[in-house]
Amino acid sequence: MKVEIVQVGDPGRWDEIITASPYHDAYHLAAYHELAQSRGEGQAVLIYVRENHYSMAVPLLLRPVAEVGGLEGFDWLDATSAYGYAGPVVSHESLPVSLRGLFGQALSECLRELGVVTLFSRLHPFLPQHTYVEHCGEVRAVGPTVWLDLTAPEAQQWSEYRPSHRTAVSRLRRRGYSCQVDEQLLFLEKFVRAYRQTMDRVHAAPYYYFDEDYFRRLINAKSFVPKLFVCRRGDALACGGIFLLCNHFLQYHLGGTAPPYLSDAPMKLLFDEVRRWGVRAGARLLHLGGGVGSREDNLYYFKAGFSRRRATFQTWRWILDAEAVAWACRLRHIEWPSQQIDFFPPYRAQSR
Repeated sequence: MKVEIVQVGDPGRWDEIITASPYHDAYHLAAYHELAQSRGEGQAVLIYVRENHYSMAVPLLLRPVAEVGGLEGFDWLDATSAYGYAGPVVSHESLPVSLRGLFGQALSECLRELGVVTLFSRLHPFLPQHTYVEHCGEVRAVGPTVWLDLTAPEAQQWSEYRPSHRTAVSRLRRRGYSCQVDEQLLFLEKFVRAYRQTMDRVHAAPYYYFDEDYFRRLINAKSFVPKLFVCRRGDALACGGIFLLCNHFLQYHLGGTAPPYLSDAPMKLLFDEVRRWGVRAGARLLHLGGGVGSREDNLYYFKAGFSRRRATFQTWRWILDAEAVAWACRLRHIEWPSQQIDFFPPYRAQSR
């Protein structure tokens, strides 16, 4: 069993490992993790485990536990995943059962040597990653997400829209709304403003307030295809969204609507135009995601109007040092284990 730790400062080696597998997405690549690291989300590493022709690679962000109030002075780390859908990347869609346990053991030993006490990762809804980590902690189903099958005939894709969505898309076109890919980023500043206003409306956590530099660097990434789609009415930006295309996955990443256009819901037209673009670009599916916090809320209901197809968003939680976790929770006056605390890792939850 060979184990290699690849730093994001070696993007060539990182992406060589990831792209060798047909089961990867933009969220696994070095450029995406370098961007997360530059925002202070943690030290980006790729842990690569290999045995003969089989392999598993896990991209992670390592964070010092000492940054948590009350835990200063401890040299532990915890591992998390970048925003989006990452999780392990494997060489074969189905790994032998015997190897899953060996990979888990090798990964555990590597993480413990690094001083990692917990691991949290958001899993990819269209890859069977839960089977790869069944020996490593637990996988939890969080909520449904909405996706569109872009390989289906156009008439079928359109027919899966909720009737009110089809009516709204046609009405938006008649009223002079139009959508395009903003290749020159002429609307980037206006998009960032609309995005931040959207975050204000939904009372988003500070983490989600990505700045213009983040979006510019993301859109300029070369190892996958990021696009800024904008919906205009005349010269005004009505709404916009960042979409990521990689390995036939087209992901809705982040978006926002300018306040004067909320009542018209121009995002309905934008999603329709992105769907059509995705078909031309060779994407197999368009993933719209779920509701806020994976809840079946108004956002989820809005997205569900574009398709009857659902995937399940899951998270991977792994405690590597239960004694360290218990000690950290005691220091922060957090009762653990507790049915009232679902936050992971628990010592990062809001203390009383």
